[in-house]
Amino acid sequence: MLVEELSANGLTLLSPEGVRSRLKFPSSSIAELLGPFTDGLSVDQMASALVAETPDTQTVFGEILVALASRRLLRICWGGLDVSALSFQFAASLPRLNRVQLPGDTVLELSGLAMLHRVEQEMVLDFPPTGLRIVLQVPAIVGWLTGFNGRDSMDSRRADFPLAKAGSEIDALIEVLAGLGVLTGEKGASPVDLADNDSLATWEPHNLFFYTQSHSGFNFGPLGAMPGFAPNTEVPPLTRRLNTMTSVELPVSLSGVSEPVVAGLLRERRSVRDFDSKQPVTLDELSALLFYTLKIQRTDWMAFQTPDGVKSMELAWGPSPTAGACHALEIFVCVSECRNLASGIYAYDCLEHRLGLVADDSAANKMLASAARSMGREISPPITLIITVRFDRVFWKYRGVSMANILRDVGALYQTLYLGAQGIGLAGCAIGNVDLAGFEGVCGHPFYKEGPVGMFALGRPMGSEPMKKAY
Repeated sequence: MLVEELSANGLTLLSPEGVRSRLKFPSSSIAELLGPFTDGLSVDQMASALVAETPDTQTVFGEILVALASRRLLRICWGGLDVSALSFQFAASLPRLNRVQLPGDTVLELSGLAMLHRVEQEMVLDFPPTGLRIVLQVPAIVGWLTGFNGRDSMDSRRADFPLAKAGSEIDALIEVLAGLGVLTGEKGASPVDLADNDSLATWEPHNLFFYTQSHSGFNFGPLGAMPGFAPNTEVPPLTRRLNTMTSVELPVSLSGVSEPVVAGLLRERRSVRDFDSKQPVTLDELSALLFYTLKIQRTDWMAFQTPDGVKSMELAWGPSPTAGACHALEIFVCVSECRNLASGIYAYDCLEHRLGLVADDSAANKMLASAARSMGREISPPITLIITVRFDRVFWKYRGVSMANILRDVGALYQTLYLGAQGIGLAGCAIGNVDLAGFEGVCGHPFYKEGPVGMFALGRPMGSEPMKKAY
């Protein structure tokens, strides 16, 4: 995100995808206070500038700083502006930088979920669970951080710090890193409680990094369509050509067999982004879609040999295939308009075939607006199915291929939803991007325990009639 314009009335922001947004200021004094931040401002200088302002202005200014930080427009520098060794950026909300008081003999190690890599000319350390990026501006800091290997004490790490800093400053940095979860204690135990450390224990680092960077909310890079972003590349052809002397012409139908019903559904299936607002989907139709595409048909228990002995896992089979019958995907039904169903966000119980209200219409409207933006539309769809995954269902059973299995399940479910909607006279559109930070409050879990992996906008196509009987 870049600041395209700073005026007395607000900021014009430009995203990497070329989308402009506006952050309005309630008064011109906010712009005057923000001006010095372009060159860097210490905490003491900022405090001095705020002393003369009214309490209301101070409060609003603090809120705007948080908003700017959450849009990755501010860096929190450590070590002074001129000799800053590292700086903090946050992809989501700005957390409190809590110091965890640790004795000098504490042994710490770098979290296994931290990812060290290069972004353009800078080395960065990403910590996906909290949407944190640490920009390492001094090369020696890279070696110092990776030296937290679970063998050396905090006193030893302070002594090895590569820059001339007071011991109290280094202790503060180590304790802040521990407070953020970047540094962990013995055997990976965090000195602080993140939202759910047990759920984090099942994640492999490459999966968590991929998940957060391919969804909005906790990502740092560009996200979405950017045709030709890599310079000097040609547009790939539609299909590959068969360069072979031998070819076999295939028949288009089975001899003597009438066309199966699914052939017509597959042929007619399309992604539809504009829906008939005069004829909302009925509760019967929504119920039919959920029943035909998501209702669990059979369950069974299977025993597995684990390092802790034999453990049994309940598996499930339904209309859409899932890897290893784990059935990790769940559905939240986000409703703004559905005949005989109040607006809100509902969790779907795929065993009992029922809905449970989990959030009101204001939360539903935010998620529906997000779906509209992802489809490039101004009008929100009447219904959106939010597909989430309970990661531990897959991670408990699989390693290495766990995230790949989840994505295969989502792809299969998308096609199942398309064909189910087409079969009962509705239409939909698969949506890949979901705001992880925006959805966390809806399901009541941190995103890494149960998080969204896709959405499916649903409505009635223009010119169609409601079905008379669902099932």
